[in-house]
Amino acid sequence: MFVNREVVLNLLKLADGVVDIGNELWFQVSSYSFGGPHTLGKLDDDELKYLKEVYGYFFPRASLSGIPNFYDKYASVECAGEQYGSQFSRLNRSSYILAKWASQYNGNVDINTSDARPGTVLYFVKQTLSVDGNLSTFCFARVNWFQYHPQRFHCGTPGVAPEVWCRNLFDSFGASSFVPIQRIQGKFLPVYDKLQGENVLFVLPLNKHYYL
Repeated sequence: MFVNREVVLNLLKLADGVVDIGNELWFQVSSYSFGGPHTLGKLDDDELKYLKEVYGYFFPRASLSGIPNFYDKYASVECAGEQYGSQFSRLNRSSYILAKWASQYNGNVDINTSDARPGTVLYFVKQTLSVDGNLSTFCFARVNWFQYHPQRFHCGTPGVAPEVWCRNLFDSFGASSFVPIQRIQGKFLPVYDKLQGENVLFVLPLNKHYYL
């Protein structure tokens, strides 16, 4: 799949800083390819409520009364050679991601956050919706976010890897559980070990491998 180099570079910018809600690259996913298995999923009431909350960030003045209950469920996505998997696929080793999206607690979104949090992708949600007569296509990673550990920076100051996070403990399900794929900053290698007798997760960021 051919992807324009300039488009990819602009997509990379969306993963950092404050979420630029007016950027049209949020509203289309033509630069991504989607991997199976592919099924048709249906949102339950809570999922629909939280996904509507996420759409509200991008369309703050729209009523958003017509969000579909159904979505295309994919196991993986790829852009310019960089592939993200999920627990829904054989690529579960590629399902561990870092993204600046979730607030510190309670499953909320923080579009101003500068804190990259680790999570694991369960599957990918692709939807097309009509807003004010215009069609927009979004794709979200359905993510479980690892909980903060009080000794997160045990190995050094902020920004020094590896970081320590809670093992097999996740934040509450909420709007932040749906992450636009453009917001994914990268992947990490999960290493499970003990810290002062406690089983914890060590997060080791991995370099991106885009082909431009």
